[in-house]
Amino acid sequence: MLATSGMIGGMANIGEVGGTVQDVLVRQTNELAVLVSGAQQLSTEMLGTFGKAVNGSDNERAVQIQERLAFIGRRLGETVVAVATVREEGTELLAEWGLGTGTGTAPKEEALRNTPGTSDVDTDATPAAAKKYNQKNPERISAVRLREMYTAKGIDLSALGCIMLDIEPIVVSDVIRPEDLYHANNPVKNPYADGVRSETVPHITLLQGLMQPGPEVREDIDKVLEGWKADTVTIQEVTYFAGADPTEPFDCIVARLENTDEILEGNNRLQLLPHITMYPGEFRAHVSLAYVNRNPAKRDEYIRILNERYAGKQIRVTGLNYGA
Repeated sequence: MLATSGMIGGMANIGEVGGTVQDVLVRQTNELAVLVSGAQQLSTEMLGTFGKAVNGSDNERAVQIQERLAFIGRRLGETVVAVATVREEGTELLAEWGLGTGTGTAPKEEALRNTPGTSDVDTDATPAAAKKYNQKNPERISAVRLREMYTAKGIDLSALGCIMLDIEPIVVSDVIRPEDLYHANNPVKNPYADGVRSETVPHITLLQGLMQPGPEVREDIDKVLEGWKADTVTIQEVTYFAGADPTEPFDCIVARLENTDEILEGNNRLQLLPHITMYPGEFRAHVSLAYVNRNPAKRDEYIRILNERYAGKQIRVTGLNYGA
């Protein structure tokens, strides 16, 4: 109490006390989150290395070790989210009392950036590109929003072709809690909004909107893509897309990829085929990681953790997917 009284006595007003408390709260929890996230990444790498070493083994001890490593990874992920929750609740409480800024997030803090094992990502967790896009496009125009117009012309958007690149799985289920995953209220209308996607159907969409399903025009696809291939892709950052359907309150966490010459060329070649542009504007290659409930605090924390794990990582392409 004496130390606290001394600190208050040296402050100009109670607001400064709140600011100091908030600064300590945010700085310390962020540093703790980084350390735990680093431990989680290490456990994930250990699990992968151990899995390769005992691949195909039915040894009971090996199975137990794998299960234990997976459990440790999940618990560390839960701890990171719990730390973030403490930070959010603490800053909200300060705001209710009229103390601190009440933002609940830290700007770019040098102490966090200089912590060993951290990557150079924005600690705000909502990438600048996503912020800029959402500010400019509060109601993103897309073919889906004009579904009735296309239906009147006899065009079924759900039957349009989608050409993809299959890739190796990107693990996120050890980070994102099951209760935070989103599953569509109307799976017929929103068939892709179904929890984790990058582990079950990992892919990159090269072009969505072909006037015919891919298998029906396979020869044409092969002709325009003759001599073209992409062996790997690189994750630039983890960000998110807000769902366009107001009846489905989800955000889709995605890995935005570097738009390499190979990827852009593949997209441009496919545009030679008859198609509808589903989302006008610059083509941005990405991988859908998971659909989550619309909760900005949790979403941004997941994005931050996944950025630390995957930003800058190369992902192997396994083949061309003509769609169903």
